[in-house]
Amino acid sequence: MIYLQWGGLRRRTDVFVRRSSRLFSRTDEDVRPTEFIRSPLKQVVLPSQVQDVSLAHDMIDWKVIAMPHERFRVRVTKDHLVFSAGHFITIETPTGQICERLHGHNWRVAVEVSGPLDRNHYVFDFIALRDNLQKIVDRLDHRMLLPTQHPQIHVDAGSRETEVRYRDRRWVFPFEECVLLPIEQTTAELIARWIGTTLDAELSAQGWPRLPTLRMEVEENFGQWAIWERT
Repeated sequence: MIYLQWGGLRRRTDVFVRRSSRLFSRTDEDVRPTEFIRSPLKQVVLPSQVQDVSLAHDMIDWKVIAMPHERFRVRVTKDHLVFSAGHFITIETPTGQICERLHGHNWRVAVEVSGPLDRNHYVFDFIALRDNLQKIVDRLDHRMLLPTQHPQIHVDAGSRETEVRYRDRRWVFPFEECVLLPIEQTTAELIARWIGTTLDAELSAQGWPRLPTLRMEVEENFGQWAIWERT
């Protein structure tokens, strides 16, 4: 099934379509991409195959389009895809580096993937996305998030305690209440990237095909989203 459009396309197309025994082709400078009419077409003919292009200009006012490239997206966000966690970051200012006090957020996450339709006619399994993302979120819930790659925040994890030092400041947390993340800072941006890459790896390990794009969103406070995208 190919679509015929009354009006035309947003861009010019040089594809000619044979319907019954006659050729139809029109330019699309004056088109409105609105009204679509479905009609089974017999054959798609490339410009190099057309012997007498002048036939096209004597046809009725059908305007033929080649279907544009389609893109499908799937987005998952749930009320339970949230985690409450503590953190602190350092901030570079014109007068030097400062370190935040310990604090926490109720973080919210969403994932979006895009790609072609599979044999089931969907981009990806909603349930697989939801459940795998939920497992990652649960690992962060009610934990202290600590970066292990910060040049000035030193994290020493023992069997029972985790010691954190920044300049002359020092914190000690129960080991089981911390999550050590291989990132430079526990900003929403880098947390989004860590969640996204972790989800990507876990889906791949389960045998799911790699999607062309994966987009991870993390809301730190209401209306404040950080977004990471892998293309």
